[in-house]
Amino acid sequence: MELRDYTWPLFHYLFVPTMMSAQTLSVSRSPAPAPLPEHLEIGFRTHLLSVVAIAIAFILLLVLAVRIAFLSEVFPWYALLAIPGGMMLADFMSGMVHWSADTWGSESMPILGKRLLHPFRVHHVNPADFLRRRFADTNGEVAWLTIPLLCVAFLIPLTSNLSVTAAVFVTSFLGIGLMTNQIHQWAHMRRAPMGIRQLQQLRLILSHEDHETHHRPPYVQSYCITTGWCNRPLAAINFYPRLERFITWLTGIQPRKDDEAFHQEVFHGTVHITASPQPNVESGGRGQMYSSAPCMLSETLHISQGAAEYR
Repeated sequence: MELRDYTWPLFHYLFVPTMMSAQTLSVSRSPAPAPLPEHLEIGFRTHLLSVVAIAIAFILLLVLAVRIAFLSEVFPWYALLAIPGGMMLADFMSGMVHWSADTWGSESMPILGKRLLHPFRVHHVNPADFLRRRFADTNGEVAWLTIPLLCVAFLIPLTSNLSVTAAVFVTSFLGIGLMTNQIHQWAHMRRAPMGIRQLQQLRLILSHEDHETHHRPPYVQSYCITTGWCNRPLAAINFYPRLERFITWLTGIQPRKDDEAFHQEVFHGTVHITASPQPNVESGGRGQMYSSAPCMLSETLHISQGAAEYR
């Protein structure tokens, strides 16, 4: 046998593994990863009802805006200041709903568990799945919740400066609130549609960069997903941790127990990797989706028990 017959296997053994990526090594040493959980599909009837709800909500919103603009007996200049005020309240409320769904409750709860909590559980382990949801599926439930409030808004009289300002505030709150889930979905696109991207750059709605901070373990910051305006002030006063400690003191319930159990169920027999976020741009239909640490789960989380934990 020639010398090369000995040297090549030795070279391959000594050097080739070091040139392989950690991901390649993990794949070669572990079975194929199980598919990540996905959001539950809605049926044709639910889809149709969602389309109807969205149409009704936008019609009511348009009529409400026209009513204020053309039928008000007075219109003080400071009523315009109520527009950002309503947007900020909608942002705060989106954060409260998001924080509540992430932190408390169980997906086994009737009604809320299946349609509210389960999507939030899936969203942390497979955020890319959000872009798979159609417009009606994304926005239908918010539209149903908004319709009764829009109807009540018509009861506000437009006869005084105070009442007109209140009507503008409520319309702004409901209008941006109606779009919360859609804004959230746009924030998951690395390249949102042009007009939407401009709104994000102006910080009028939540941007991809601002929302990316929430999708880093342990997912306990930047809950507000409408404009994102409230995230920094709430973080500055440690709002959510203080509220969690108070609720735990009051009830004895520990935060995020169901969310942690969901992670364990999904990734049983695996090691949770909290790698530094790296972009993973994929086709996203109407845009392109990003993938930071949690989005990399499909590539890096399925490593056999006993493998090293990457940070």
